[in-house]
Amino acid sequence: LGYGVKVAVIDTGVDVSHPALQEALAPASEWWDFYDDDALPQEEGVLGEGGYGHGSNVAGIIRQVAPRATLLPLRVLGPDGTGSVADLVAAIQWAVDKGANIINLSLGSDSFSSSVSAALLNASYKGVLVVASTGNTGDMNVTYPASYATVPFTGWLRLSVTSIDAQNVKSSFATYGYSVEVAAPGENVFGPAPEEQVSAWTGTSMAAPMASGALALALGQ
Repeated sequence: LGYGVKVAVIDTGVDVSHPALQEALAPASEWWDFYDDDALPQEEGVLGEGGYGHGSNVAGIIRQVAPRATLLPLRVLGPDGTGSVADLVAAIQWAVDKGANIINLSLGSDSFSSSVSAALLNASYKGVLVVASTGNTGDMNVTYPASYATVPFTGWLRLSVTSIDAQNVKSSFATYGYSVEVAAPGENVFGPAPEEQVSAWTGTSMAAPMASGALALALGQ
């Protein structure tokens, strides 16, 4: 069930006190909030607005698929779902340094970043699996870094994930293309939400942790 596998959740943070997540979290000494530059990657915001709750849902999906995996919460996105390239690069390196086996990136950008690419290449060289969501534009404009997943010599340990519905049909919003390798459920996926609640989210951001959880199961075996 994923025992012994560490999955870094680089996102909006998580509700570190949520009973559905607490027992799965890595030691607090390994956490970091790159957005606020402190040691508490707690989600911040107003429930139902912006990206507040996004990271908790992502972490909760991984735990539902691989309930004995360890979750490493790293916050790089604010309540509105935006963040900086510098914070993302630092978080990827932090995850590698803390022994993450898998890095989940339910985030993306329209712009290529050489510094992010270098950080992901280093993660690959260290044997860390990187899972990225493709985006929610419904066309073939796959966001980076998911669009970079299959580039020769750079994507050999990366996975790009798009969304399907309950009937295994591509979600209408799901971005697709030649760089997309896997599809997973991403519509109305329930998981933990801040303030010890539960909520359902929809997007390729939910499909990516499905794949991360599946990889954790495989590595646990």
